[in-house]
Amino acid sequence: MTPLISTSVNVVPILPALVLIGGALLVLVASLMDRRETGLGAGWIAVLSSLVAGATLLTVWENGITSFGGMVVSDGIGRFFSMLAVIVALVTSLTSLGVIGRWRTLHGEYHALVLMGAAGMCVMVVSVNLITLFLGLEILSLSLYTLTGYDRDRPRALEACMKYFLLGGVTSAILLFGIGLIYGVTGGTSFAALAEGTRSASGSTALMFYAGVGMLIIGFGFKIAAVPFHMWVPDVYQGAPTPVTGYMATGVKAAGFAALLRLFPIALDGIAAHWMEIFSVLAILTMVVGNVMALTQRDIKRLLAYSSIAHAGYLLVALVAAGGLGATDLGKASILFYSAVYAVTNLGAFAALCVFGPGREESTTLDDFAGFARRRPLAAAALTVFLFSLAGIPPTAGFAGKFYIFYAAVATGHVTLAIIGVMASLISVYYYLRVVIAMYMQEPLEDAPLGPLPVTVGVVLLVCVVGVLGLGVFPGSWMDIARVSIGG
Repeated sequence: MTPLISTSVNVVPILPALVLIGGALLVLVASLMDRRETGLGAGWIAVLSSLVAGATLLTVWENGITSFGGMVVSDGIGRFFSMLAVIVALVTSLTSLGVIGRWRTLHGEYHALVLMGAAGMCVMVVSVNLITLFLGLEILSLSLYTLTGYDRDRPRALEACMKYFLLGGVTSAILLFGIGLIYGVTGGTSFAALAEGTRSASGSTALMFYAGVGMLIIGFGFKIAAVPFHMWVPDVYQGAPTPVTGYMATGVKAAGFAALLRLFPIALDGIAAHWMEIFSVLAILTMVVGNVMALTQRDIKRLLAYSSIAHAGYLLVALVAAGGLGATDLGKASILFYSAVYAVTNLGAFAALCVFGPGREESTTLDDFAGFARRRPLAAAALTVFLFSLAGIPPTAGFAGKFYIFYAAVATGHVTLAIIGVMASLISVYYYLRVVIAMYMQEPLEDAPLGPLPVTVGVVLLVCVVGVLGLGVFPGSWMDIARVSIGG
């Protein structure tokens, strides 16, 4: 559906972002009046703000509106990924409330940063202009840099923050330079200008244009953790607070692939033969390196970090299947479906790492989870479901998501990518089962009693398990929603 150009400013495309920003400001004001300095009140305001933002997507949102001079658009893709961003913020706030006792000085800015990061995601996914896309990306990135090092009493957190900030700053500069080159060739920064550039660029201008596109690939390759731009991921994931790691692993990846979906299969379809070759190589490297490196990890957060890299490779396969001759909406829809699957699964997995309760949410080694099924049987069962989904074992959502991606790859002639993806996925079964074996077949190293399971963490685990099984048992209905979103 072609968006209707509006001469007036219509806030519908960015309304969820505005609600989240307003919630962040309200959180800061509320935290100033909370003398207990526990952040509980601020956390519940953040939860309510996320719910209100989600409600606007269900009630106020209207497809086909282009606003702010054609820089943002309300369509099915924007609605889908905006809802995903809101869900990520909601679940992160709930999980953080369950382990809030770990940070005795946790103030409202923590939850405000979660909301601001989600607002950046919402801006990114509705952007059809490189300027607004970069603006949303930086809002998200600055929030993540701060959240990564929020527990500043831990040296590992500060180290992770500095690595992420320095590498992220360099990558943002590369991305901005690429935007500048594209503007120099096309005279515009809209995605329509990119499409025109694929037809009009020639000679030296073509070289500048392709260099700019290459820098876009580097910039977003860093954000989605594709190999060889992945080196920051294990240290940052391990150093960040566990709820933030789940937020980072899911929200950034979803927003990044939403931007890639608009940029390449849609705006740059005219040069699909070139970028598909690049993304095919990146997909193979990312799937293989991510899964192989995860084999040796004994810290579950680092294991899930390399797993996150591998899953970026699967999504890159879908991106390749979404472009070029013979492409159908299946490749594009599989990106949406798998983004939702991965978000629900990984949010649940990182919430499960917090079940030791306040003060022990950083106990994430395999030894910490030895005999875990005897001490927290329901939480262990939930974590097992999430790990099976990440491995792609039926009837979980991960199996359905990978099936759609590999089917789309085969249907568009990318059989080699599908075969390598299946083989890489088989490798992953080993390291996911290591965690399950530790929980069910090893003796615990300590008999210290555990406190009660935090209620909000328990709610998150239950909802995510239902989501993983629901998406896996009834994938057709959810895939239809993804297809409708692509068409809208």
